[in-house]
Amino acid sequence: METELKGILSNGHEYPEQVVMLWFTASWCGPCRAFAPVFEAASQTHPDIVFGKVDTEAEQGLAAAAQITSIPTLMAFKQGHLVFAQPGALPAAGLEQVIAAVRDLEIPEEESAASGGLITPSRPERGPAMDDVTEKVPAAPRRARHLMDPSAPQRDTINSAGTTRVQKWVMSTLVVTTILHLAGGLLIAAWFIDPAQTAPRVGLSLIAGAFGVLAVAAGLAIHKRPLLSPWLLLGLLPAVVGLVLFL
Repeated sequence: METELKGILSNGHEYPEQVVMLWFTASWCGPCRAFAPVFEAASQTHPDIVFGKVDTEAEQGLAAAAQITSIPTLMAFKQGHLVFAQPGALPAAGLEQVIAAVRDLEIPEEESAASGGLITPSRPERGPAMDDVTEKVPAAPRRARHLMDPSAPQRDTINSAGTTRVQKWVMSTLVVTTILHLAGGLLIAAWFIDPAQTAPRVGLSLIAGAFGVLAVAAGLAIHKRPLLSPWLLLGLLPAVVGLVLFL
């Protein structure tokens, strides 16, 4: 059977010894729809337990008072004490374990007498009563947070500064090595020219040196370094190699 939380709180003295199971749900919640037949079947199997369903959209004040942050959430009360509270859709076997654990849970007489009925379902500090129940029931798997879920955004685990640095190094390596390959190809072409034709060989060597300077300049530009740098002299290395070989 189902009843609203307001009715439970206002008539709590009618069943101070009973176990009360409250299920916080919403019409748009997929896991809630999956848990509905499990909760309904348990309510029919255990007629001595009060089963209540709270629509968090229709009863937003009650959901706020219960500090509901995820749905579905199941709460269990015994003798006016909140002894179990857990988000997630439990399987039938898990719900039965919760019910059995709450049944077996003993509330000290002094605590039961002081309660005078069901307490307001605000989330309590984890005491011995709560621990005794939750230790016997495996935690329900939580729904994985979705990147596009505005209510549960994922943290950005990527170090953007480190990623940018790696990208720069990869890009500069590709650009510089590509241009240097062109410079090397010019030197190889000059090598196969007739040794008697010195001018073409020297010309290709100088062009190879220009490509080398271009490669160094491209690397500096990618890393946002000043282009007028002594490192540009390193780009002249292909020209120096060619002149040494062909002169």
